[in-house]
Amino acid sequence: MPSARPLPRALPVTLAIAMLSAPAAQARDLPPPDLATEPAAQVYVQLVVNGREGEGLVPAQVQGAHIRIAASDLAAAGLTLGTTADDAALIDVSARTDIVTRYDPLLQRLSLTVPLDMLPGQTIAPPPRERVRATASTGAALNYNLYVQRSGDTAIASLFTEQRLFGSFGALSNTGVLRVRLAGDAPRSGYLRYDTRFRHVDQDSAMAVTVGDVVTAALPWSGSVRLGGVQVGRSFAARPDLVTTPLPRFAGEAAVPSAVDVFIDGYRQSSSTVQPGRFVLDGVPVVNGAGQATLVTTDAVGRQVATTIPFYVSATLLRAGLTDFSAEAGLLRRGYGLRSFGYGPAAASFVVRHGLNRQLTVSGHGEGAKGLALGGVGADWAPGLWGTAHLALSASQSDAGSGTALTLGYDYSGRRFTFAAEHRRVSGAFRDLGTFDLAAFNRVPLRASSSSRVVLGVQAGRWGSLGFSFIDARAREGSRVRLLSASWSLPVSERIFAFANADYDVRRHAASGQVRLVVPLGRASVSGGLSAQAGGALRADASVDLAVPTDGGWGGSGALAVDQRGSAYAQATGLYRSQTSQWEATAALAAGRSAVGGGVSGAVLAMDGGLFAANEAPSSFLVVDTGEAAGVPVTYENQIMGRTDAKGRLFVRDVTAWHPSRIAIDPISLDAGYVASRVETRVAVAEGAGAVLRMAVRRTRGGTARLVDAQGQPIAPGSTATLPNGRSLPVGWDGMLFLSDISGEALAVTVRQRGGGTCTARIAAPTTRPAMADLGEVPCR
Repeated sequence: MPSARPLPRALPVTLAIAMLSAPAAQARDLPPPDLATEPAAQVYVQLVVNGREGEGLVPAQVQGAHIRIAASDLAAAGLTLGTTADDAALIDVSARTDIVTRYDPLLQRLSLTVPLDMLPGQTIAPPPRERVRATASTGAALNYNLYVQRSGDTAIASLFTEQRLFGSFGALSNTGVLRVRLAGDAPRSGYLRYDTRFRHVDQDSAMAVTVGDVVTAALPWSGSVRLGGVQVGRSFAARPDLVTTPLPRFAGEAAVPSAVDVFIDGYRQSSSTVQPGRFVLDGVPVVNGAGQATLVTTDAVGRQVATTIPFYVSATLLRAGLTDFSAEAGLLRRGYGLRSFGYGPAAASFVVRHGLNRQLTVSGHGEGAKGLALGGVGADWAPGLWGTAHLALSASQSDAGSGTALTLGYDYSGRRFTFAAEHRRVSGAFRDLGTFDLAAFNRVPLRASSSSRVVLGVQAGRWGSLGFSFIDARAREGSRVRLLSASWSLPVSERIFAFANADYDVRRHAASGQVRLVVPLGRASVSGGLSAQAGGALRADASVDLAVPTDGGWGGSGALAVDQRGSAYAQATGLYRSQTSQWEATAALAAGRSAVGGGVSGAVLAMDGGLFAANEAPSSFLVVDTGEAAGVPVTYENQIMGRTDAKGRLFVRDVTAWHPSRIAIDPISLDAGYVASRVETRVAVAEGAGAVLRMAVRRTRGGTARLVDAQGQPIAPGSTATLPNGRSLPVGWDGMLFLSDISGEALAVTVRQRGGGTCTARIAAPTTRPAMADLGEVPCR
């Protein structure tokens, strides 16, 4: 028997020891044992498949060079041998030509190297996105914007307001503007209502119900109208943890346990560990459009294999199996922005989208009113790496007859190249809720219409970016526009940017264009340019802008333009923003006429039994309450928002609705002795609501006491003092006991002395609240 053959586990231990300890010459004199004639030996081994160690030991039969393992144990190790044997059958792994076997009897290891198709596939997905249940406190908000303007002999004041009640029940809001004629021929005074609605969103089901003034949902190939009624539909914004777009899947394989890093366009997006075999990485976050993924597998000894995979992600598609919809019913609204209450006939509308698979999303749309019925279907298809194609067909039946609308489109978005093209054709008899009511109410004759557009964008590296477009549109009232456009943006240096564009009206054979330079200067920017109008008139202009700091301060803008006839146009705006309001003053000069104006905007909120003034109450906001502590810095997503006021509160605006946001406080800047219940948390706020976030910071009473026994000698160091709440503290040298937080009037402290015995000390709390009080000498008896 060749010496390379492994010794079976069945050999007696004494024989194995004798063979290892015998002299080499004596070992050469012994003939090799004939292991093939020996009976099969039962051993227990650790299975190692392609470098992956199994858990525990499995039984095996060793007979000479043959090693047999139960089929069930091989299946538990992840091997797919393609046999029909039952689980109890023994498989001779050493007899298979596609399996390399190496048996180590001393370490009880059986290593198998198998082809990758014998190993199970793996699907690796990132952990689910964090979901934080949104909160909403009960309260009210009033947004206001007061503006007064005078031009010549005309003066007018307008006050835009939004009133909002919010809470866990939802949000009830109303918007409108009050205009007051101060002088001249300004429009008459009065209040104009815009929208009044109640909206409730169920976060678990991502469903929203809106009652009042609504805007019907629309698809890219359909239109929207305003209704006074009810709207029910999905609100995926309420579930930021859901991924609604189909993400690409990246496949690879590893011969041994390896680490896999995924790089998207050169930036690492994820890192994970895979076992031997083929694997699929699913749900890797990527950017929209075309891109390139590089999978780098690294084994235990540092060997790397890189695989590059192109991909394309279309944001217009829905994830497979996901459905989005919206349905509305009510009265058509007429004269919006002109009349407070102008409602027409009853109407209904719905849209629905469903992801059939990773490449195809289908959609449907319907509208109905007295004398009108409309239905349409559409599809968005992303065939691999070649962009997204769109197709939609609608048909209507009305008093005007039967009509159709057809939409065809295609778009592609890459890192250096974007392209989009669309054509829409509408027959003369086609009607939807917008054109149906327009024709009936205003008696406007409608004709067939069509529109075509082509847009091309190129990123040219150091030569900047180029854009080209062509639009050919024929409106339903008969007018037509054919326009060619080109633009070029070029970084001249690190601080200077150039921009140029040109337009050509094909029907009127008229051209126009402009050239501009922009110089950013921190939060300020300066720009200047030269433009030529369609009639050939030249105009030069310059402007300066100063952005208002996010935490408040001064800002403004100014612009001056002069044409070739010497006419001047000028405008200046000054802004000041504080935590409670924003003030604005403007002045303008055009064609010999001047206008001046000014205003103030802000918000007043009632929450948690208090009133708050802010420069704006947006869709969602927070009030951070630190309790007793004033002047505590508060950060939102690592950006400083300000410090709490004398009552320990700070209003945080522009909180992203539904999104789990990081809120943190920094009590380190406070005096010693302050203790924070928590310094960081994540909170989500419901849409249209505000929330009170309590992050209490309280001031504690602390001090040091010197414990002495009945003879006045200090308690020995190393003794243990137990507080009434069960907390144990060590006693230091000279009987020193440090107390970080003293509550109540006195503490009864039990001391277990190092030399044996116990005593009790009553420590009186300090009457004031210094950071660390000297409590003096306290007897322990």
